[in-house]
Amino acid sequence: MILMNDFKAEPLELREAMLLAVSRVLESGWYVLGKEVKHFEEQWSAVCGVDHGIGVGNGMDALEIAIRALNIRAGDEVITTS
Repeated sequence: MILMNDFKAEPLELREAMLLAVSRVLESGWYVLGKEVKHFEEQWSAVCGVDHGIGVGNGMDALEIAIRALNIRAGDEVITTS
């Protein structure tokens, strides 16, 4: 079996941090939005060197929001990686 995300391959410190974050989400009952998402958005924005960031549900949502924000319409040329 080829794992999509091999959690066990991550460094122990990162695995522990991820497990703690998941535990906080489960204990809070906030599976959407909530403090953990806010914290992720702040941390990821800092990593990217930008003032604001928004977590979304999946990659398709992210692409759709970006396309709408850029006012890309049917027939426009969009070049991307495969």
